Amino acid sequence: MEKKNLEKNNMEKKNIDEKDIMEYLQTYDTFALEMFVYNKAVLNEFQVSHGGIYFDPNTKKTRQFDLQATFVMRTYRIALAIECKSLKKSCPLIVSRMKRAKDESFHEYIRSKYPDSGRSIPNFYNNCVVSLEWDKTVYKLGEYVGKSMDQIERKDQNKFSSKDSDVYDKWMQATTSASTLVESSYDLSRSRDACISSIIIPALVVQDETLWVVDYSDDGTVFGEPKQVNEVEYFINTEYENPYNPVNPKYHMSHLHIFTKKGISDQLDKIAHNERYWGFLFYDFPMIR
Repeated sequence: MEKKNLEKNNMEKKNIDEKDIMEYLQTYDTFALEMFVYNKAVLNEFQVSHGGIYFDPNTKKTRQFDLQATFVMRTYRIALAIECKSLKKSCPLIVSRMKRAKDESFHEYIRSKYPDSGRSIPNFYNNCVVSLEWDKTVYKLGEYVGKSMDQIERKDQNKFSSKDSDVYDKWMQATTSASTLVESSYDLSRSRDACISSIIIPALVVQDETLWVVDYSDDGTVFGEPKQVNEVEYFINTEYENPYNPVNPKYHMSHLHIFTKKGISDQLDKIAHNERYWGFLFYDFPMIR
């Protein structure tokens, strides 16, 4: 009896036609979101890889990233590991934030120096991690930072339903994709006169009007009203070993950035055209006066 019911349910499933596919593309199409980000990055003269393969050290399997975009200004480099997730306004992403603590107020970048004379492989001890803490970092002490995220929607009988697995998988994929950018950052310098500095930023991009924040006070009560935003900084403190010398200090990626389409557009414009922003990221960045 159970087998017959299952066969009947399968027969009753509606076949997908052209109209269904077009409706899907208009409401769920993550690839269109990827192409929007790709074209915006290319327009701003980023070096962009789309849909490449990398090795995930956590699962020990190969995976495909959405986008990796890098921009170089003189001897400084910003590398973005970008994953896209098409969300609906009926099922938005809600990020809960609290004020950033002192030990969360930092970021790091990697300095790659040319190998010593006579060495054919990178110099383990010349390549280093530079850490900028609360009084120098862009991630300021006391500003609101994401600590938890969820997706909510109304289901049957108008009851709320929540989930975070799909978005969690996506932003985790951004941090694992970033591992390849970290590894390459230790071996960039090709001149004895140049030291290449790199910061790696994992990013999740969602549709406009699908990103909300709720701020909490230190005692756990909601502070103010929920509001729509175009960017959220989310504390992750993910660490990566130096691939050439695990004994050296690890590189810590302190924050994930979550953007809407408008937010990522603004971010790419800022990286490509705002030298002052680079000065905030790299303490020794030579500003042109």
